Amino acid sequence: MSDRKHPGTAGLLPVKGSGCGIRPDPDALNDDTGFDFSGARSLLEKQQKASGIPDQKPASDE
Repeated sequence: MSDRKHPGTAGLLPVKGSGCGIRPDPDALNDDTGFDFSGARSLLEKQQKASGIPDQKPASDE
């Protein structure tokens, strides 16, 4: 079973640039590489309610 990955871990994202200019390397990304932020707003709202932080609307929500 030593060939199984540890849960909650991921490999490194191939990047180009350095310092503040780091960005994903488009040549190394596959079709299965993606980022899903669709649940980010609801997660933030849940965390704010749990911690007692009042709701805040972003400056530009368009």
